Amino acid sequence: MATSDESDSGEISNSLKRKRGVCKYTKDWEASFAWITNNETDRTNTTAYCKLCQKSFTIEYNGIKAVTQHASTKNHLDKQKIASSNKRINSIFIVKDSSLSEKVAVAEMAEIYHQLKHHIYFLAQDCGIKLMKQTFDDSEIVKKDVLWKNQIISYCK
Repeated sequence: MATSDESDSGEISNSLKRKRGVCKYTKDWEASFAWITNNETDRTNTTAYCKLCQKSFTIEYNGIKAVTQHASTKNHLDKQKIASSNKRINSIFIVKDSSLSEKVAVAEMAEIYHQLKHHIYFLAQDCGIKLMKQTFDDSEIVKKDVLWKNQIISYCK
């Protein structure tokens, strides 16, 4: 039969054993990993959602380690490579009434004036715009500049 000292030490040793903690989703991870978000369907906040892979994965026992492990999977790396090669939709369109949209409009009007003054054909003007996009690839105004035949006609009316 065990004495009270032995049973007390048994309880202490059991309480000293490391219990495995449960990790919860942290918003701070979104600063390091743009593709991660909280899984809205999980009320316990023990899963994360990958926007690229469109999959949920558990972070309950590994936390940030589970996030980095997911980031190193072949499927995720493939999706990340595809996403980085695609243009974002906001890089194509201009926000209306912004300073950039005004600068682009001024540049387009100047090109139309130049085209009409010197009797330049539409195809030649279009070729010139394509050349400018390649030559001045760091200019936001040139990137957004798209003069089409119909657009030029509507500006001239």
